Amino acid sequence: MPIDLNITGSYKVNGVALSSGNVAATHVLTKPQSLFYYSTALTQGNLQVGAHTPSVLIPTAFIPAYNLTINTFVFEVTTLAVGGLAKIAIYSDLNGVPNTKLLESTDVSTTTTGVKTITGFTFTFTAGTTYWIALVTNSATAQFRILNANALMLGPVIASSNSTQVYTSWYINVTYASLPTTLATPNSGNLNNNSVPYIIFRAA
Repeated sequence: MPIDLNITGSYKVNGVALSSGNVAATHVLTKPQSLFYYSTALTQGNLQVGAHTPSVLIPTAFIPAYNLTINTFVFEVTTLAVGGLAKIAIYSDLNGVPNTKLLESTDVSTTTTGVKTITGFTFTFTAGTTYWIALVTNSATAQFRILNANALMLGPVIASSNSTQVYTSWYINVTYASLPTTLATPNSGNLNNNSVPYIIFRAA
């Protein structure tokens, strides 16, 4: 059975040396079953509620151990936002950072609370490949069900130095209405250790 990756080392982003700490952990450790649900969480643990900065990508790494074709995204709005919208984006990985947009979902209204579902697409994750997944919103008011980074529900991605500070995602400013096809290469100033929205997807 595949196990969580625990690889140490270092690399450079825009000339800035970054220690990798624990690389993003492997997800989907059992063969996916059609119509079953999988998510960005690694373990059962605390789910919290939190806001998400508008027009910001906060992608976290997802590495499936098996090929996984999905056709549904699910997330939860816990505080509504008048005129609010949200969507999911998936970016490819290039040398340890998010790079090229692979999927941008349709908009979903956050003007009501509850579970939101996005359908009408098909996307295949390839086993052993790193992907970067993010929820993006246009409103500072909406709040979402989030993964508690302190509960170790996400694999530690990057440590910016030989310290106890571990970052689980990136923080990249974007324009909500027009997400970039290719991201400017993030650097150490884009490292993020905040909790991120809990994103679920259904196997086709």
